Amino acid sequence: DLAVKNGRQLGATFGGGIRINAIGAVTTFNNVVISDNFSGFGGGGLVIDAASTTTTLNNCRVENNTVVSNGTTSATGAGILMNKFSATVNINDSTISANAASSTSTSGGVYGGGISTFGTLNLTDSVVSNNMVSSPSVTTFSGGIHVTGGTTTILRSTIANNASTVTSNLVAGFAGGIYNQQATVIITDSI
Repeated sequence: DLAVKNGRQLGATFGGGIRINAIGAVTTFNNVVISDNFSGFGGGGLVIDAASTTTTLNNCRVENNTVVSNGTTSATGAGILMNKFSATVNINDSTISANAASSTSTSGGVYGGGISTFGTLNLTDSVVSNNMVSSPSVTTFSGGIHVTGGTTTILRSTIANNASTVTSNLVAGFAGGIYNQQATVIITDSI
């Protein structure tokens, strides 16, 4: 078993814990804990930042990762950020929990406390819970899963107790659980 913990990526760039940045990479994580990592922009725990990649997580925990933007950029995907439309992420028997994205910026937004996806996401027999997006100054989208593109398929999984919060009446918080912005989302036998 492997633990990837306490990574720090400062500034407006991706990946506090792990960054996959090779076109066509095939990566499998088995029994891995990705926790307590930090990014100043996106992908606090894990970021997939290359085209045509396939990433699989089996029996993994992605937890307590944070993204905090205090500049002019968005905060995206505190647990997992899939940043390419041609990427695929398969999550099996895993838990994505207690990840948080926030911003004190006056522009951009906050997207996906647990997972933010632009590509193909297959979530099976997994839990996405207790994740959060928050801001006092910009709009927030989905504490659990933020879907911007591609196809997301959720099977026999639980999406619970996620939150999207704002502390100003000048902006809005959307969808604690799942926010589908411009994509296809298929949910079967899930809570």
